[in-house]
Amino acid sequence: MTIAAGGAAAAALGKVAPVSDAVRGAFGLSATWLGLVISTITFVAALFALPVGEWLRHRAVGAWVAAGLAVLAVAGGLMVAVAPGAGVLVGLRVAEGAGYLLVMVGGPVVLMSQVPERRLAPVLAVWGACVPAGLALSAVAGGVLGSAWGWRGWFLLLAAVCAVLAVVAGATAGASRTPAPPGSPGRRVTAGPLLLGTGFALTALIGVAVLSLFPLYLGSRFGLPPGTAGALTSAVAVASVPGSLLAGALLRRGVSPQALGTAALSCPVSAGLAFGGALPPAATVVMAVLLLFAAGIGVGAAYGALPSVVARPDALPAANGVLVQLGSAGTLLAPPLFAAVTGLERWERVAFLVLPAAVAGLALLIRATARRPRDAGHPGHAETEEKGNR
Repeated sequence: MTIAAGGAAAAALGKVAPVSDAVRGAFGLSATWLGLVISTITFVAALFALPVGEWLRHRAVGAWVAAGLAVLAVAGGLMVAVAPGAGVLVGLRVAEGAGYLLVMVGGPVVLMSQVPERRLAPVLAVWGACVPAGLALSAVAGGVLGSAWGWRGWFLLLAAVCAVLAVVAGATAGASRTPAPPGSPGRRVTAGPLLLGTGFALTALIGVAVLSLFPLYLGSRFGLPPGTAGALTSAVAVASVPGSLLAGALLRRGVSPQALGTAALSCPVSAGLAFGGALPPAATVVMAVLLLFAAGIGVGAAYGALPSVVARPDALPAANGVLVQLGSAGTLLAPPLFAAVTGLERWERVAFLVLPAAVAGLALLIRATARRPRDAGHPGHAETEEKGNR
């Protein structure tokens, strides 16, 4: 249920892009206003994920995840029913951003309350697949249903899905409050989550930048029409989902997040081959698929490492807030940064940008997980202490 909630929230994140032309025409949006409608939801997460994660520490997180889904449903429905113009549309997109934030920050905390500690890392790695899976589903379903039912029908369907999931999540919320040890301090964000979040942001930057540039590259290099280039890019985006799922399976078998993170080192090679201009179209797409697959492993490794960088269970919401906030910041920064450096002409420069991002992201992951939290309330310490008391 929680994984489905994450996928639905991610689908809401990407729901405008596949019907952007229709939405732009319906509201008479300029390019600037259309960009705001598409990206404002991520902007909210980039600003407020950390404080929301801290705020959720002592609350019934499952109920707030249900509330986030309800906000997504209501805001999505109002976009169709009453939005009279661009300003209200952007305002409703901000509201969706608040709902998205509650789901994405609270979801891993709900999983922590439902999953035994020994299985938490692989389950969180699978959670890392929610965003790419939801975005891919949104791209495909939005394109197909947007053509058949119009943008209103697509938005209403997604709002209905979020509403149903909100009801189910609310009914099954249970006691998903993060336990807080007596005397636990108010702020739980330490160096480990900050290092991990920064590394995660660099991994997210790679994937988002490549996906944002790839349709333009396919068009300029091979003369592919926008529809074909967009469809191929959507297929490439899906590759990060099996990457995160593979990370979860390997974590379950005892592979460390640090070892999984080394997959990022293949990203500069794949980027160089994908954007180097020497390969035919089919091979170029294959290289982009391999790049996103490796990036998906990196995302799964980052989420899987979360339990190892917090001192106590009640620190997980804030740590996940750091991950979401810095990852969203990387998502916002990536397209304009890569576009400025490449000039949308010097495509070979993509690999030179991916290289430092991949190396630095891996180094930060290793450094974050090497810093064992010094706190008597750490889950592993508690288990050891319990055995000692026996």
